[in-house]
Amino acid sequence: MKKISIIIVIVLAVLAIFWATRPVSQEKSLKIATEWIKTSSPTYVFDGSNLQEKNTIKDDIGSCKDCFVHVFTFDTTSSGYGNRSGTTTNSVITPHIMVVKTNSGDVIEAITDGYFDELNNRQI
Repeated sequence: MKKISIIIVIVLAVLAIFWATRPVSQEKSLKIATEWIKTSSPTYVFDGSNLQEKNTIKDDIGSCKDCFVHVFTFDTTSSGYGNRSGTTTNSVITPHIMVVKTNSGDVIEAITDGYFDELNNRQI
């Protein structure tokens, strides 16, 4: 009985390690990036709409073996970036391009128009 218990514990430990280290699929990475934009990107959350994924690239250069780069387009109803509450903005439909990089299912970079860092809510 003791040997069976030890074997079960070992098998469960191996399965847990495998489950925790399995790569994230492109589809899952895209879903994570899309949800992050809709819920956490200051520019998109403020007044964004019409979010569309345009391209996805597997980025496995160097130590980033489980990275994807997703390119999105979207529109805002006013000019500017980030949360513009309390500021004067021009009411004009403004198209944007956002590049979101994920690593193992985490958003590690999100840049709008090559100008605004969405993760840190600041101009680059």
